[in-house]
Amino acid sequence: MCRNDDDNFLDLYTQYDMNARLMENIRSRGTPANNQTKMRKNTLRVGIKVVFLLSFAVLSFYLGWHAVPRSAAKRERAIPYKAPAASPTAASLSNNGRLPLQIDKCRENSTTRKPTPTHSRPRPRPRIILATTNKAFLDFTENWIESLKRCNVRDHVTIIAEDPSTYEILAKRHDINLELLLTSKTNLPDSDLAFGSQDYLRLVNKRPNYILRYLQRGTDVLFSDVDTVWLKNPLPFFEGGYDLYFGRDIYDDQTKPDLVCAGFVYYRATKATTDLIVKWIQRIHARPEIPDQQLLNHLLRNRTIRNTLKLKYLDQRQFPNGNDYFNVEWREKHANIEPIVVHNNWIKGHDIKIERFKNASMWYL
Repeated sequence: MCRNDDDNFLDLYTQYDMNARLMENIRSRGTPANNQTKMRKNTLRVGIKVVFLLSFAVLSFYLGWHAVPRSAAKRERAIPYKAPAASPTAASLSNNGRLPLQIDKCRENSTTRKPTPTHSRPRPRPRIILATTNKAFLDFTENWIESLKRCNVRDHVTIIAEDPSTYEILAKRHDINLELLLTSKTNLPDSDLAFGSQDYLRLVNKRPNYILRYLQRGTDVLFSDVDTVWLKNPLPFFEGGYDLYFGRDIYDDQTKPDLVCAGFVYYRATKATTDLIVKWIQRIHARPEIPDQQLLNHLLRNRTIRNTLKLKYLDQRQFPNGNDYFNVEWREKHANIEPIVVHNNWIKGHDIKIERFKNASMWYL
């Protein structure tokens, strides 16, 4: 079969078209080396874009959430922090000496803003001045209150009244910020309670229960008998890391052990102090015929118990008992030292104690 010129031309055209398409494909795809270069450039461009976007996002977050205007920062530093104040509530006590839970409750409308370190202030330890009384000691109680007022002690004073008539009389006082509490059904007589009598023991042996209720709430207690007179504020003398601060009933007598006076004691709210008071109450329940002060001294003579406590004895020249202070020779000997609190003990009899105070110009009624 013979091929004519038209067939030869068609073959040449077809071959040319195929070669042209092949060259176009080669130019469009490029060589392997060129392809790798393009891929690197594309990867670099994408990486730069990603880094830029991440940097922009981080910068926007920081400026949007952490930048504080200078004026606002100044206002923040100028806000002082105020600790919530305690709001005592007077209420009755039950027979077992339980105190109302509202006593240490904080005011409801206090600030809830959490203080920063620049606003923080050391909070003073919560503490109260505690006394118990009944109608037989009402005149001594009012004389004691007058001595507190003269020392400018008018706050955080709590008196537990053992009978309704005493409660009603003291409730009429508005010259001191007094928290007044009332026990129920004590059946104590209104007349003078003789030292060591059964009624006297019933009165004084309730004191550790009252003290314990406050200590268990983390409140320090300065317990004071009402037959004391305060000549200066004694609270600054109770700073430091001691558990108890005692006054002595015997002084400068090396032949006798130290006897503490339970009528003027500062109890710091620590575990060691609370454990001691619990043991003290247990002893009173077991031996109700023995005065609380005597049982307390028995406990403190126990070396195991004593080693768990940090005790501080108050300077007897500044916190004298009645046996010392009302002795003219003793006062002349220590005339250069000013007393802080004088305890009118070491003597029996209501009227005799009043006469003692009057002779020393300490009866303010």
